[in-house]
Amino acid sequence: MDVIPPASPVFNKEMEDAAINALRKERFILGESVDKFEEEFACYVGTDFAVSVSSGTNALHLAQIAADLPIAGEVITVASSYIATANSILHANGTPIFCDINDEYTIDVKQIKSKISKRTKGIMPVHLYGHPADIDEIINIANKNNLFVIEDCAQSHGALYKGKMTGTFSDMGCFSFYSTKNMTVCGDGGMVTTNNEKLAEKIKLLRNHGQHPKDVHTIVGYTARLNTVNASAAR
Repeated sequence: MDVIPPASPVFNKEMEDAAINALRKERFILGESVDKFEEEFACYVGTDFAVSVSSGTNALHLAQIAADLPIAGEVITVASSYIATANSILHANGTPIFCDINDEYTIDVKQIKSKISKRTKGIMPVHLYGHPADIDEIINIANKNNLFVIEDCAQSHGALYKGKMTGTFSDMGCFSFYSTKNMTVCGDGGMVTTNNEKLAEKIKLLRNHGQHPKDVHTIVGYTARLNTVNASAAR
């Protein structure tokens, strides 16, 4: 019996031509298409900066490091999400603290305060199935308790909250471009959005082994770059 998929990734002639052009004319890693994709994505969502990385998981991971999450620092999030949300906290040597969800499958803001302890350092709401979390109240709670907020936007590309796109309200927004997401790069990929230049520069360092300028490594970093061909197809 033939299976009819409910949805499948799009790869059209325009994307194919862009990928071939990038292969022929650009550096394979951090080529011109990467810079342009970052600029265009920042413009699309409405932030000052967007930094591409190799996956949505890495976006969350590096964002927490950039936010100075200490060892065993607690980050309040939800269990009703892909495992990458919780894993990213563990990757950053933090501790995930799970909060219940509301009827729209996003974090129940009424329960966040009860999860805050002396070790709490941040809140990571997940905008799930295109439904934005109650980000205003989350930001309000975070500000009163000196916590960072990182939005998990892996499933909310283009979703609006009070007329603004997700990924623009908090310290950083983290997007995934995996093949099953709202937007794809024909492979793995991710993006960190922010209005904070220092955080954007920190993510750039972290994704490329702490290298800046070339052959000078100022911090311990990772191999977490988006390759040029994926960026060209995404544009």
